[in-house]
Amino acid sequence: MKLCTYILFAILFFSCSSENNNFVGSYEIFKPNKLERYKNYLTGLGRISGTTLTLYKDSTFNMTNCSMNYIGKWSTKKDSLLLFPNTKKWLIDSLNYDKEWKKNLGITNKPYTYKIQKESLIQIHTFTDGSKSIEKLVKN
Repeated sequence: MKLCTYILFAILFFSCSSENNNFVGSYEIFKPNKLERYKNYLTGLGRISGTTLTLYKDSTFNMTNCSMNYIGKWSTKKDSLLLFPNTKKWLIDSLNYDKEWKKNLGITNKPYTYKIQKESLIQIHTFTDGSKSIEKLVKN
């Protein structure tokens, strides 16, 4: 009877934790073909480039874009990937100590949210002037 209990517990434990394991791995910016670039041009949708994201099995992540590096914890909720950074640094190290640039290193409680669509992670950025850009990450 004890053996059955241990086996049942192991099955439940691994089946619950395997959902997030589907997302573990490295992601990089999707490189659209000419038709997709033309469609984005016509709709006024810009494109974010240079982002890489690594999701680790222990629910930590490392994300780098063209200017910054983020380290923190990740989780999923329904159709979304949530990134909760606890470290945010400029790639140009001297900016991390400059008074003006240091203002942008604040950590908020609001996660970075990506919509999960098949093997892609998608985030639409809306800027203060109303323009929009898409950031689409695909698993390597």
